[in-house]
Amino acid sequence: MTGAFMYYNEKVSYYITEENKDKIIKILLKYYEEHSYIGEAIQQDDDALLEAPNILSYICDNLISFTTEESI
Repeated sequence: MTGAFMYYNEKVSYYITEENKDKIIKILLKYYEEHSYIGEAIQQDDDALLEAPNILSYICDNLISFTTEESI
């Protein structure tokens, strides 16, 4: 899976392998199983809020390949 988005003045491209996509889904489903699968419940659960940045950072740093290109 590939794609891109703009972040401030940079074009950010990403690549996710099928294997890593499956890993991301497993991680997210485990999170929902432990905390909730309803957005409002997640927002009101301190443990869910404290754990979310670690999970998102792990996915970002280890399972998605990002590259940036400055726009002119």
